Amino acid sequence: MFVFKTIALAIIATVFCVLIKSYKPEMALQISIAAGILIILSAIEQITGISKAISKMAEEYGINITYITVILKAIGIAYLTQFAAQICKDAGETAIAGKVELIGRVLILAMALPLVTVLLKMIQSIVGTG
Repeated sequence: MFVFKTIALAIIATVFCVLIKSYKPEMALQISIAAGILIILSAIEQITGISKAISKMAEEYGINITYITVILKAIGIAYLTQFAAQICKDAGETAIAGKVELIGRVLILAMALPLVTVLLKMIQSIVGTG
């Protein structure tokens, strides 16, 4: 049922945005942002459940939870920067949207560097060099 509520909210907000855009474009943007935030907030319960399931699987298979945390944070950064960039594009600011997407990529790369180091050490120990 969650998906139907989300779709209904999105369609209603879209209809309002289309109707209002010709009269008050700034209001249409505010409605769009509010709808996006409501959709994300309504998905938090789903996200929390997914996070708990992934943590349980990591524990079950003996995977370090730190690695899972980094991956989940990277996914969160990707979603949030995509959301922010889309808002910028909706407002006609494609240049700003591009910068938001770039900073998201940089943050994900910076967050992943420690994992890359661990991975390279594991490969080095397997290959036997060093």
